[in-house]
Formats: sequence, C-alpha cells, structure tokens
Amino acid sequence: SLEVGCSKRVSTNEGPTMQFMSHKGPDQPMPPEYNPRNVFQRIFSAPPPDDPSRPSRIDVLDAVLADASSLKQKVGKTDKLRIDAHLESVSSLQAQINALPPVCVTPAMPTETNADVAGKEPMEAVSHAMSDLLVYAFACDLTRVASYMLSPGVGFSVYPGDTEEQHIMSHDPVGSAVQLNKTIIWNVAQYAYLLERLKATTDGAGNLLDNSCVLLGSDCSEGWSHSIKNMCVLVGGGGGGALKTPGTHVRSTANRNLSDVLLTCVRTVAPEITEIGSREMKSTTPVAEILR
Repeated sequence: SLEVGCSKRVSTNEGPTMQFMSHKGPDQPMPPEYNPRNVFQRIFSAPPPDDPSRPSRIDVLDAVLADASSLKQKVGKTDKLRIDAHLESVSSLQAQINALPPVCVTPAMPTETNADVAGKEPMEAVSHAMSDLLVYAFACDLTRVASYMLSPGVGFSVYPGDTEEQHIMSHDPVGSAVQLNKTIIWNVAQYAYLLERLKATTDGAGNLLDNSCVLLGSDCSEGWSHSIKNMCVLVGGGGGGALKTPGTHVRSTANRNLSDVLLTCVRTVAPEITEIGSREMKSTTPVAEILR
C-alpha cells in the first residue's frame, strides 16, 4: 500500500491514531510521506512494468487461431466460411491489442518538496502533486491500495487563505464558522481533483475511477465536541462495477456503524470478506443502498 499526506502540522502528543491514518496491525502504524519527491522515488525507483495481461491475451488468441485453422481441415464448406469469419474477428482483436498504448507512463519528478514558504505550507501544490502521483501509481499497477491524509486529526494546519490553525477554529463554531466552512470546502475540492484525475485516466475498457472506491471522511463530525455521531462520508467511484452510479444519498438510521461504510469499500475489491473492525466498531453489514 501507499501512504501519503499533505499537511505536516501534526501533533505528536495525542497518540498514534491522531498521527497516522493507516495501521497494518495493533500498534503498527504506517506513517504517511509528506514530500512528493520522496513519494515519486518510492513509486518509480524501478522501471514501470508492462501490462502483465497483454502477453496472456495474445497467447490465448494465438491458440484460438491455431485451433480454428486445424478445424477448417475437418469441416464442410459452410462451416469453413463460418470459421473464416471467426478467424477474421479474432485477428482484428489481436491487432487492437497490439496497438494499445502502454498503460504506464513515468511522469517527471515533481518539483514540490512540501517545504514551508514564508512560514506557510504549500498545501494546494502538495495536494495536487500527491493526487497526481497516486493516479500514476494506480495506472502503472504499482499499488492498488492507498491512504491520503490531507490534514491530521489533531494538528495545526493553516489552510490556504486562512491565518489561524484549523484545529483552533474547530473549537469556535460561532466565531470561526465562515472560515471553518472554507476549510471543509477546500478538503472536498481536493477530493474532487483526485476523482477527476482518476476519471481522466484510461483503465481497461473504462477509467480508473470506474474501477476504484475512494472514501473521504473525517475523524469526527464536530470538532468542538469531538462527536462521532452523524458522520458525513463520501464514497466515489464505480468499485469495479460493485457500486451504484450515479450517486446515491443515504441518510443512515440512528446509531448506524461507520464501519459499515468501510466494509462496503473493502467488498468492492474482496467480496469474500464478511466483517471488519472489532468490539463496538465491528461491522458485518455493508451499506446495501450503494452496492449493486
């Protein structure tokens, strides 16, 4: 998997769950990388692979052509004409596969390093660079799972256009409401940018967004109360055909488990998984309203 982040203003006094989004097991956090150049080096330190399915598809078509040619010697005139028509369609398909462009193109090394400029983080530039790198990694099949932490759960991020830390504003819902809403809009705009880049990237007969499940969420619903009730989440993408599109708004019932959404996303790639989480956050019920 690939773990990336945007804002470096992370509190180190709140325990690992506030610093790290991803864990590979109990007390095994997977820290995000905040420098786009380092992410590039990790992804593209080795030459990108060719499409692994292309040789097998060509081999199958070659076998079909050989079998059909052999069969022609054993059938009558009418069946030979049918076989000829079939061979022509197979040859056409083979030519299309051979003409397909490479699925992976190595991008240029990013110039962004996530260094502060005049005491401020270049969050917009870093966010776009990280999204671009994630899309390239998916297109090259160098990873199929990624986490992206735009800002930490407890941190000191100062968003573009703001002068005060977002965490401080979250505890002043009245006086900071306008600016706080702007930070939420900014985060959703970065999510939209990632979805647009995925949609613009060909993947098989569709695009990467068709074959992805992209979850956007937060660690709490209200910063001033630290509430985890009435959490808002967005699930984007087609999930390889597992998710309903276009979008559906689901208003959950009281006390519905947020892990239901996580299980839904997991089942788009691993439908055999039947549960996720533990204790009160354990889920065995995906969100059926958005699953096909």
